Amino acid sequence: MDATQAPNWRLVDGAWAVTYSAPLSTVGSFLVSGPTVNIAHSSGLAHKGSVHPSTEAGYEGVVDYNDASRKDYFVRNPVDGSISGAHYVDGEHIADFTAKKPLQALPREVLKWLQSLDLSYSIRNCKREFTNGFLVAEIFSRYYPNDISMHTFENGTKTACRNDNWEQLFRFFKRKQLPLGKLDFEPVNQSIVGAAQALLVKIYTLLTHRAVPEFIVNELPPDDIVLKRELPPEDFTQQAPAEAPPPAPVVEQAPTTEQDAYRAFEAIRQSR
Repeated sequence: MDATQAPNWRLVDGAWAVTYSAPLSTVGSFLVSGPTVNIAHSSGLAHKGSVHPSTEAGYEGVVDYNDASRKDYFVRNPVDGSISGAHYVDGEHIADFTAKKPLQALPREVLKWLQSLDLSYSIRNCKREFTNGFLVAEIFSRYYPNDISMHTFENGTKTACRNDNWEQLFRFFKRKQLPLGKLDFEPVNQSIVGAAQALLVKIYTLLTHRAVPEFIVNELPPDDIVLKRELPPEDFTQQAPAEAPPPAPVVEQAPTTEQDAYRAFEAIRQSR
């Protein structure tokens, strides 16, 4: 291996989007910072773990929950940098999982869409300028003008301002039954690398009913996104009428269902 190349068990810093198969059937995130990994599942489980080389044959690394019970063993996909592997509990293989590498830039489709919304200011640093939730509120105000009042949101940098903006958005998401929660936006509020990009891709899919093909991001430098550039303009009135219909439901289990499923699984495991 090249001396300058990081070993395959090391994970890039940022927000990794994680999906677990049945019986867990849940999603979550790895917030990676060096060897430290903050692990969160939408079922409510949260741990401060670590990543290190695997001692299990066939795996390159392991995300250790540091609870003497749970471990996610993985191998790396050399094509796109994602990882996949097995979720173990007390030495037993429970479910498979995949985790996508943090995005370093936005897909061109999402850039063009954001430009078409005529937001109040240009975006030059995706991680910084979406941190306080103000632009996210402005995006949703284009599709839900009767539900989002921009005068209640503040475009500030103080912690209290950011938290208030996201709390208003969270209440709006719940009221409209939109599949967006704290696991999606808290990493953005914390300026985690790749978190804003991942949230914007999800919002784009939700509001436009268009999927973004998977790809390796290499067309723009990290966190140096300039929207006001030579992109063909789009007619926003065609895309988002004054009173757009609610977006089609996204296939994602409700948190209560995931929590019940996970608790049932834990109860069965502990009764063995």
